[in-house]
Amino acid sequence: MPAYVIDEPLAVFPNGREWTCALDDLPNPGLALDLARGLAANAHPEGGIGAKNTVKTYGLPCARWCVP
Repeated sequence: MPAYVIDEPLAVFPNGREWTCALDDLPNPGLALDLARGLAANAHPEGGIGAKNTVKTYGLPCARWCVP
């Protein structure tokens, strides 16, 4: 399950089709982009995340880290 990051609106798609994690409209867009790229890079087959629900579970804390 490779994952992809789209820039507008910033989001992570675990299989290139289904929305999983929206990270747009956050106060720190640079950090949000770095976290989105890291989340996508950890998706299977490159990384250890193999389930769409895991990406969803990790996406919420990523969004919270971007809020002061």
